[in-house]
Amino acid sequence: MRGFLLNLMAVVGILGATLLTPVQAAPDVDDALSSVKKMVGLIRYGKNDLALKSIGLPQATAYLMGSYHGQATLDQLGQIEGLLGEYLKVSAFPLARKYFEDIDLSYDKPVVKGDAVHIRASLLYGGSEQIKFTWVVVESDGEYVVTDFLDDRNQSSLKASRDKQIQKVLQRKGIPGLIKAMETAVEKAR
Repeated sequence: MRGFLLNLMAVVGILGATLLTPVQAAPDVDDALSSVKKMVGLIRYGKNDLALKSIGLPQATAYLMGSYHGQATLDQLGQIEGLLGEYLKVSAFPLARKYFEDIDLSYDKPVVKGDAVHIRASLLYGGSEQIKFTWVVVESDGEYVVTDFLDDRNQSSLKASRDKQIQKVLQRKGIPGLIKAMETAVEKAR
């Protein structure tokens, strides 16, 4: 009888937790697409600080650091997020501006994949070269932010950076070494 009561209590607990857990709404693809278009416009017109707000720096930092993320202090995480944002402003955004300056992008219909929205875009560069890529966008604190960029083969730019650079530095030099390497990269990009 005791076993039956314990099982019954477990079932009631599971049902209660299931019924009380809020249902996650599907991502709003129109809002996600609007966020990407806004970011592109901000980059195009050199409004880097505003464009940076469209990037999910906390999410990118957590992904890039992997298991080291949990070992970092809040101060270290703040430094890494700040350096990542600064690098985007002095290196990635100016490069993107060259592509976005006089060219309009075309966007495919956004696709929901789990809790993310994938927004595939293409542009015609140099009159003949078509470049295709995908933004990965998630909702964070009521806003849609870009958390990754996929190339034309759907390869993640974050995964490439994590595997080829960030994790190697973390394994050799730890979190302080990563911060130093990022400071150096930002200074070189300036």
